[in-house]
Amino acid sequence: MHELQEVLPRDTIYSVDVHSLGYASFAEFPIYDPRNFLHPNIGVALGYSYPAALGAKIAYPNRPVVCFSGDGRFLMGAMEMATAMRYGINVITIVINDDCLSIIKGFQQKGFDGRTIDTDLQNPNFVEFAHSFGAYAKRVENLEDFKLTLRDAIAAEKPALIEVRMHEYQDEMIDSIGWLNDFSLWKTHF
Repeated sequence: MHELQEVLPRDTIYSVDVHSLGYASFAEFPIYDPRNFLHPNIGVALGYSYPAALGAKIAYPNRPVVCFSGDGRFLMGAMEMATAMRYGINVITIVINDDCLSIIKGFQQKGFDGRTIDTDLQNPNFVEFAHSFGAYAKRVENLEDFKLTLRDAIAAEKPALIEVRMHEYQDEMIDSIGWLNDFSLWKTHF
């Protein structure tokens, strides 16, 4: 997340979906101006960030717009990549791919003695998916390569997707969700 702010200008609009690193962005990601941070707060609408990012880019075509989503959440609105390509809506999409619905999986693990159902995903090759529309796309396997890949996505001047592989960090990502780790807090609300 810090690399985003090092590379992108201060007026960048961030559309963040409901996923483990998305929750971390609340604490670690300073936002300086109103309407620069889009998130489905109360309703927690899954798949919100990509369509919202496209709308933000249409509203503010001269400002950078970044969609920050998990793999499952991105897939819920991924068909809109056709819209982005058709109309030249140059949003940069960062897909955190941990091959699961991490928040739902963590919720099930905590509430049902480690048992889960239907939270592991059979994902497409996100890079090939984006390429099939004509978008810029690249996979980041080594986090040290992220900043350069982000710069390349900006330079492409077309819809872009950066897939960040995080499967091996699945447990750590689930454990990073603060409200999920306080069992007493969420058990009384769910």
